[in-house]
Amino acid sequence: MTSTPSIAFAKFAAPKKGSAFVLAADDGAVGEAGKACDPAGALARAFPVADFSGKFGTVAEVLAPEGTSLDRLVAVGAGKAAALDDQAWLRLGGTIAALLRKATEVAVVLDVPGAEAGGRQAANLAAGILLRSYSFDK
Repeated sequence: MTSTPSIAFAKFAAPKKGSAFVLAADDGAVGEAGKACDPAGALARAFPVADFSGKFGTVAEVLAPEGTSLDRLVAVGAGKAAALDDQAWLRLGGTIAALLRKATEVAVVLDVPGAEAGGRQAANLAAGILLRSYSFDK
């Protein structure tokens, strides 16, 4: 992604196209909203193959997941729910921004089992995306 991302907040609806990012807890658990993005269970099959456990900052990616029209479905490890403070949400945003590549349409699902994911958390995650996406002009 070469330009500054445009970020909007919306009530959850499973994305129909583009890339979807879901957050996984430290045991690899994905929330109900995350599961709605993956009706065929592609992530559940990919986690053992990728040795993905949900540890903070780890990533598992499935290209063109079965049962959806998404280009890719990406799980980002959120770690322990109790450790998700403002700084952790910023760092998660930075991790997601690094994975955007040339994506033009992206949905990030804020649903971590056992963690609060409200406006403050969404704002911190968005700030992390913007900070990581920033580039200096000459």
